[in-house]
Amino acid sequence: MIGVRGNRILTYKGFSGYTCASSDQDNDGYSDEADCDDANPEIHPGAIEIPGNGIDENCDGFDLVVRTYELDNLKITLYPIPVSDLLFINMDIQTEVFIQLFDVTGKTILSQLNAEPIDVTGIPAGIYFLQIVSRSTNQNIIEKVMVSK
Repeated sequence: MIGVRGNRILTYKGFSGYTCASSDQDNDGYSDEADCDDANPEIHPGAIEIPGNGIDENCDGFDLVVRTYELDNLKITLYPIPVSDLLFINMDIQTEVFIQLFDVTGKTILSQLNAEPIDVTGIPAGIYFLQIVSRSTNQNIIEKVMVSK
């Protein structure tokens, strides 16, 4: 959230000390210092991110990336990539899968059965590898996942 008094931003994303050199040019409620595109009212820190369109609508520095895979005649969708809190794993058919998250040295960070969201809030920022294995056929996919804070 953003707190503003006059031309001074009191807080933004938990930080204080921002000042406004100019006003909100696109009238979306965010100053040009907080807004990554102050000429477009659809783009601001509070906007809903549209996955895969190449535009950073919410000014977090990333476009929401969605990865889709086929595994054992099963469509699996992973999002958001990069991830900062929950990594969602959606499957078009519920089937038993084994999921592991590894660091770059191959150390297992997390293991779980089935496609529950993965909470990465306690994991340091960095590059990890997510493996999803079909329990019925042993087919697997591996995806590089960036955890950002």
